[in-house]
Amino acid sequence: MDFENIAAPVIDIETKKDIEAGIDKQIADTVISPVLISFVWWVLTKAVKNGHKRLYFLARDAYVMHRIAKRFCARFELGIECRYLYGSRLAWRSAAYNLIGDEKYANIFSGGYLLTPRIVLERTKADEGQRAAIYADIGYDLSDENTVLNSSGMKIFAEKLKKSSVFSEYLIELSNRQFHGVSMYLRQEGVFDGGEIALVDSGWTGSIQRTLRQIAERNLKDPKITGYYFGLYSKSGDIRDGVYETWYFGPGSPVGAMTNFNNNVFECMCACPSHMTSGYEFCAREGAYVPVFRGGECNFETARLICDCIDERAAAFLGGGDVEFGDYDDKYLREAKKILRRFMINPTKDEAEAFGRFRFCDDASDSYESALACAVDGKYLKNYFVTKRLMQKISKKGNTKEAVPDLFWLHGSLAASGIKHQKRYRFNYKLWETLRLIAKKRK
Repeated sequence: MDFENIAAPVIDIETKKDIEAGIDKQIADTVISPVLISFVWWVLTKAVKNGHKRLYFLARDAYVMHRIAKRFCARFELGIECRYLYGSRLAWRSAAYNLIGDEKYANIFSGGYLLTPRIVLERTKADEGQRAAIYADIGYDLSDENTVLNSSGMKIFAEKLKKSSVFSEYLIELSNRQFHGVSMYLRQEGVFDGGEIALVDSGWTGSIQRTLRQIAERNLKDPKITGYYFGLYSKSGDIRDGVYETWYFGPGSPVGAMTNFNNNVFECMCACPSHMTSGYEFCAREGAYVPVFRGGECNFETARLICDCIDERAAAFLGGGDVEFGDYDDKYLREAKKILRRFMINPTKDEAEAFGRFRFCDDASDSYESALACAVDGKYLKNYFVTKRLMQKISKKGNTKEAVPDLFWLHGSLAASGIKHQKRYRFNYKLWETLRLIAKKRK
């Protein structure tokens, strides 16, 4: 059996107004649906084998995965309870600050596509008044908070913050406040019921599982956690953090499996028509703790269209009489890799222009948004040549980068640009990513 029965036919587009929506639907039908259905099938197969009776699908990436999983569980009577959990890197990390000592700085001062003093402090939920007080304590001008920092500038700024008593006191107060809301919400949702905690999420570093374990330890004796992830570039080496199960690639996978994948694109494939969770508060009307949201709604319409398409494809797939739960095989993973590699590395111009419209933020603060892909010229793209990147890395002059932001989806931007000699840009990008990942593995 293959996935042909969930691939929709080419959409007949009658009006210019429908072009982008039609392409989005084709992408959802022929790219996203078979990949996510296969992943969820694998998750549930592993969960049954491991004896997990409850799975927590983490917001927001696992929103549509949760919908698919409920269809699987109903169709095959798996006896697995699938819950959607409003997880939050922003809230969970800040709740753990008082529990983990200097480890918190790794999260606060982590890298990103765009780093400014403001974005760094918004990772700690600091508002303008709080940021101003912190800047005053370290001798920094509020008017400079949107200055883009390179690696050396970030290091200097981070060292100043670590020595700031105002910043330290603010983190203590924030952590105390966040810990209560996070703990009460997780307890309410049954996370601390005492059984093994099983998570489903996109992945990438596995840090959310480690943070949950750190919080859970204050509510449970010796919590056990298993995470089912689409892919992980790295994971915690602390055995207390639990088990990490990976499908598409893991820390030990060949580098090529990672360089042919783009996690930014994948997150947009899993777009959810709801805001980012930034915390939790008690709602008297609901009589329960509810998530507090932040962010805009710029992707909501497209996300709804994609999610509905995936839901329809899952229903069609599971409605087939020849589908048996025990049929899952690694050939579906191999097929998924072919589908994603083609789309992520070599999209058509129409696909890149349509899907590249997604507004995306890679940061836990969700404090900025940029197009996933956009048309750029050759001069701009030369910033991705390995020789130029090495020179920039070696020089490290000043506190700011050149005013050339990173592209979230280079291959999509290449396709949208329609420039000549795309192979040399792709070669330089893949070579750089290969070198970067090899260096990271050796650390």
